[in-house]
Amino acid sequence: MKLQPKKHRYFLLLVVLAALLQTSPLPSDAAAPLQKYREFEQLFDANKLDQAKKQALERIKAYPDDHLGYRDLGRVYFEQKHFDQALNSFDQAQKVAPKNADMHLWKANCYVQEEEYTKARVEINKALSIDAKIPYAYALKSRIDLDERKFTACVSNATQALKLQPNNSDALG
Repeated sequence: MKLQPKKHRYFLLLVVLAALLQTSPLPSDAAAPLQKYREFEQLFDANKLDQAKKQALERIKAYPDDHLGYRDLGRVYFEQKHFDQALNSFDQAQKVAPKNADMHLWKANCYVQEEEYTKARVEINKALSIDAKIPYAYALKSRIDLDERKFTACVSNATQALKLQPNNSDALG
């Protein structure tokens, strides 16, 4: 069967688009298309949290194995200061991706906001047991140490964060 010129161009365009979509730089553990993540980030960055929440919920429904959908829903709840709902979202993300240190740090951030420092430290330590070279984990520990007036530990953790990432302004408080 010989393709007509217009149909041929259309067919080639589809082939090229399919190839591009297959090689899109998605996060290695992403389940949803890259455009969905970009759309969420744009809504979130524009502080359109209700729309971002709706998009995250739709993504979770369409891609139930996408832990990043649960993470993004948790980020919305965190931004809205609904820490219990954020924690539930991060827990859901961990069920899908149990070896993801990032979820432990998000949970730790929730606990820090609620001044539940012991729970925050537990989550930070879980994150560090997955990956001991996360500068933000040490920076967050340093912040907790500062809040608890544990100055020696504060300096030690800030120093570790700066060793791992020299330009880490979070480590400086």
